[in-house]
Amino acid sequence: VAGFGWENISILSAGFQYKGVDKLPLRVGYTYSTNPIPEEVAFFNIPATAIIKNAFQFGLSYEANENWQIDAVFHYGTSGDKTSGEILNPMFASAYPPYGAIPGSEIAYDMTTSMIQFGVSYTFNKKEAKE
Repeated sequence: VAGFGWENISILSAGFQYKGVDKLPLRVGYTYSTNPIPEEVAFFNIPATAIIKNAFQFGLSYEANENWQIDAVFHYGTSGDKTSGEILNPMFASAYPPYGAIPGSEIAYDMTTSMIQFGVSYTFNKKEAKE
């Protein structure tokens, strides 16, 4: 996003499902993402950041009968390491960057996210798979 000074990122996700327990599929997932915020623009991006480097998901479903299913997932994410940069002087200092850094200063953030989600689904006219 050019307006924020962000760089391109790479995201890698993987997930697995285990159906060894009758009517109770278990799932696990992982997502890795790079940080798009370079140090020189961290000062302007601190209020608008939600950058998660490592995210872990654990979920399951319960098949109540042939039509009804209950799903649950837990997500935990962390920024991995803090996004940081120097505090910039509000006085115009040069053409680029227009605001000089205050020597020895630092602005940073480090965050985690947690989420629990539940869902209920109903399948209409479920057909048996032919073997």
